[in-house]
Amino acid sequence: MRAEGLDVHWLEIDVTNEESVAAAANAVGAEGSCLDVLVNNAGVAINYDLPPGQQRIADIQATHDVNVFGPIRVTQAFLPLLLAAPAALAAPRRP
Repeated sequence: MRAEGLDVHWLEIDVTNEESVAAAANAVGAEGSCLDVLVNNAGVAINYDLPPGQQRIADIQATHDVNVFGPIRVTQAFLPLLLAAPAALAAPRRP
């Protein structure tokens, strides 16, 4: 994307770790007052080849932590920066 002239940055985040997510949001916030786009591209399939009756609950929980709670965790952390973007849609904001 940079080769196409876009101002994009890659940032590694452990989406299962609150501190990692907060540090990433703080790092982005230190570079600017807003964020135009957030690509939330984490995903795993732990022991996906096993039938559900043979999967370990710990593996299912780990998968959901990345695939379900990870995007929520990241979006919540970056939401203030996204809402500060000039192109942000006006949405009702609750305290």
